[in-house]
Amino acid sequence: MLEQSKGCKVFDTRVVGIEIDEHGILPDAFAKVCETDRPKILYCNPTIHNPTTSIPPESRRRSIAGIARKYGVTIIEDDVQAKLVPGAPPTIMSIAPDIAWYLMSVSKCTGMGLRTAFLVAPEARALIDCVSPSRAFHPGLRRAYRRLSSLISFQTGAADQIAASIRNEVTARQAIATETLSGFDFQTKSNAVHLWLSLPDQWSVREIIAAVRPYNVVIRSSDLFNAGGITMPNKVRLSLVAACSRRDLAYAVTVIANNLRSEPKR
Repeated sequence: MLEQSKGCKVFDTRVVGIEIDEHGILPDAFAKVCETDRPKILYCNPTIHNPTTSIPPESRRRSIAGIARKYGVTIIEDDVQAKLVPGAPPTIMSIAPDIAWYLMSVSKCTGMGLRTAFLVAPEARALIDCVSPSRAFHPGLRRAYRRLSSLISFQTGAADQIAASIRNEVTARQAIATETLSGFDFQTKSNAVHLWLSLPDQWSVREIIAAVRPYNVVIRSSDLFNAGGITMPNKVRLSLVAACSRRDLAYAVTVIANNLRSEPKR
């Protein structure tokens, strides 16, 4: 569980974290933040949350949408991993299309590393108002905007085939990681491209990062996922797709597991 703390400043915008559990954002916690901090926007990635991998059920999503509408909060739903989860709950956008913006990137489900995304706005005018400043002031974005529609065609069904192939690879890598980490406490989903690993009490995030570095294994600090004054738990996020092969992944996870089964060097 991530616990709320004081907010922080990002690009002159105050960011405040919201308490979550294994099913995502807690409605009561969101309502409390709405009452005390009066936020304008809620950013969330409900389907395989980064880093906890939580997937809120439809009832939770409807509660969040209802609270957002009550307090006049716009929702930005980042659904980057949705295509990897067959039978995922309805999007918040489909529940509350009048207040939600929907982002769908192909970087996870179709082309790993391909920085292309689709944006659905509550209405056409809102989308034009959002995109126009970027096109006016950023030539690179202007060029990308012009060629976006011709970059990938989904009409042939190739995108679905690629997504299915990626799902199969992710499932295989999940099996490697979960088997190697058997006995440890972690949270993940069969289609998640990462897992959220709890460290044994004797280990800190800083210590495990340092311990595996000599083996050419890199773990990023959980503080990188601090979305605004969150008190981070003693956990690390392990990417299952950063490794070039299943063999490399097995090696990396084995190094991590072997270290965590021993005492840290102090």
